[in-house]
Amino acid sequence: MVIAFNRNWASVYAQLGRSKFNAGSIEEMIPLAEHAIRLSPRDPDLDHWYTRIGLVHLLRSRIDDAIGCSKKLGLPIRNNRSVMVTSARPMR
Repeated sequence: MVIAFNRNWASVYAQLGRSKFNAGSIEEMIPLAEHAIRLSPRDPDLDHWYTRIGLVHLLRSRIDDAIGCSKKLGLPIRNNRSVMVTSARPMR
């Protein structure tokens, strides 16, 4: 396993989280993505990792947590909140 080769390879944790998400274990994605963020807080893929965490929160109808991920990305909340809330309505 790649993690055994290099435990500090942030993108591997992020990709493992993405695989968990795609396999249906979406809650397991969050700690893996958060670990990747801790390992590489200035990574060029940081926006993707926060977006995936936000998506899990959105799918679980945790709108405020999803908006918190948008804030961490530095995106204007007024515009994103309407998109997130509109996207979450059919899932409730």
